[in-house]
Amino acid sequence: MKILLVLGLQFIVIILTCNVKDEQPSHHKKPRPEACGSHGVCKCGPDEEYYEVNCRNRTYKVVPRNILPNATKIVLSENALEYMPENAFANTPNVTVINLTVNSLTKVPMKLFAGTVLLKYLSIGGNHLEELPPGLLANAPNLEFIILSHNKLTSVPADLFKNKHKLSVISLEKNNLHQLSPTMLSSTPNIKKMFLGSNRIREIPDGFFNHTPKLQYL
Repeated sequence: MKILLVLGLQFIVIILTCNVKDEQPSHHKKPRPEACGSHGVCKCGPDEEYYEVNCRNRTYKVVPRNILPNATKIVLSENALEYMPENAFANTPNVTVINLTVNSLTKVPMKLFAGTVLLKYLSIGGNHLEELPPGLLANAPNLEFIILSHNKLTSVPADLFKNKHKLSVISLEKNNLHQLSPTMLSSTPNIKKMFLGSNRIREIPDGFFNHTPKLQYL
């Protein structure tokens, strides 16, 4: 009887242990993947123009760790990213290109691009973004090209492009935009191309393009 009782208790302990493990969040089961280094699964190193960290099409749901601090190009496109932490790129001060295209992002934090003062090219297209926080691009004064197309945006913060004097291309096509802030382009004098097609905009505010003397394509 004692032997049976002991075996029975051991069996119960095993079952309970298994149940506890099954109930743990998935991020405890799988640690964040490593981008670069001895166990890195991304392409890391110099190419013709950039020092690149290319993690394209890796099915990641979280941003990999150990992204090289000297990276100038970071590619995280065609994954399954659902969440971006604040200051995700704060340790890559030399980055000029960030590609987050085709993921599953529904929102992004205001300080996502903190420290990216050299950023020139940014793509967050092909996600599920419904809104953008004010000040999202405040730390990217040298931005020249931004893609926000193929999302679910219903509006754009009035200050999103504030003081973006080098910005030349904005893509906002294929969203759910209903209206545009009259001052959205008030400090973007070098805009040459702006894509607004496939939205729900019924009218453009008066004076919307007053500060875009170089606009060539709309």
